[in-house]
Amino acid sequence: LNYFLSAASTTIIGLILFSSEILIIFTKPEYYSSAVIIPIMASYTLVSNLYLFSPGLTIAKRTKTLTAINLGGAGLNFVLNWLLIPWLGLLGASIATLISGMITFSINYYFFKKYFKLNYSWRRNIGIILLSVLIASLSCYYIQKIEFIALSFVLKIILFILLFGFIVKNMIGISEIIKIIKNKK
Repeated sequence: LNYFLSAASTTIIGLILFSSEILIIFTKPEYYSSAVIIPIMASYTLVSNLYLFSPGLTIAKRTKTLTAINLGGAGLNFVLNWLLIPWLGLLGASIATLISGMITFSINYYFFKKYFKLNYSWRRNIGIILLSVLIASLSCYYIQKIEFIALSFVLKIILFILLFGFIVKNMIGISEIIKIIKNKK
């Protein structure tokens, strides 16, 4: 799970930092404003795939509970979209989707823990991810204001490398990384 979270978090941070550049390379100017939505939807993709690591309700054959949770999440998404889209447009839709996905996963995980004991430090790792995403988001906001594009890009690369190191060091650990490198030889 730490490997998945490290890879997914690094991908999200890369998308946060380089969403504008990605859109410039792969799309037309009319899509450039959607750069703000990419990090939110990338975060939702991470959250929505975390259920793979908490299959307790399926294993316990509690599919009715699982169905109720997912239908509740869909209903919440509908209500949040109804509230946020008129106010924020597409950004509101992406925020609604992320919030409903986070709540749906949290409820699913709560029930998972009732049926199976998993010795995993979710709080610590989610804290590392959230801190990294927050740093990347705030930094990106200020880096975007730099008018010299080459300097802006170099700063984003440096920040990406630093946050990647921070995530890997804190989620996987230096000794585990050294073991992996030694086994590759």
